[in-house]
Amino acid sequence: MDAATGSRWGQCLAPMDNLLQAIALAFQDVPYPGDDNLTVYDPAGREFDETWQLLHGKAWRDFPVEAFMRGDTPIPDLSPAAFHYYMPALLMAALDGNDDADVGQSLMFHLSPSFAINVKGPSYTRYDDRKGFHERSALFSPRQREAMVGVLTEYATRWQDDGGVAEAIEFLGAGVEPGRPT
Repeated sequence: MDAATGSRWGQCLAPMDNLLQAIALAFQDVPYPGDDNLTVYDPAGREFDETWQLLHGKAWRDFPVEAFMRGDTPIPDLSPAAFHYYMPALLMAALDGNDDADVGQSLMFHLSPSFAINVKGPSYTRYDDRKGFHERSALFSPRQREAMVGVLTEYATRWQDDGGVAEAIEFLGAGVEPGRPT
């Protein structure tokens, strides 16, 4: 803890403010996806859709990160449009110094291409979400990707995480592919 600022992050406050501002600016024009497009589940089952119940009508600035992350499968429950819309809240939560919700690890996992598929182990642990991964990833503009890389880089530095973060950073920093929105 820095004695002068009382901050756990010491002299990182100015760069942190810049990163938080970059996140807000990069995502400022992303529209709310609408209550009917928050999750991947059928609207007929809304009474059982905890993610929908938690998020409907909520702006990203009011995103209940800790309650969301306690869900069964929070990030995969989001539609691609909702993942895009709520990304700034998740990025900011990964930076807040309270990693109890494990937001940084979850983002690293869901932004790394190799984690979109698992063909090993028992059948109940196997999945293939490459299509969903690419649908979600295609929504991010270069400016948004830049902010995401900044957050993941900061996360890796703070938590000495050199595991999967490098892959996510490389993927996000790879630039704009043809047809990707700018």
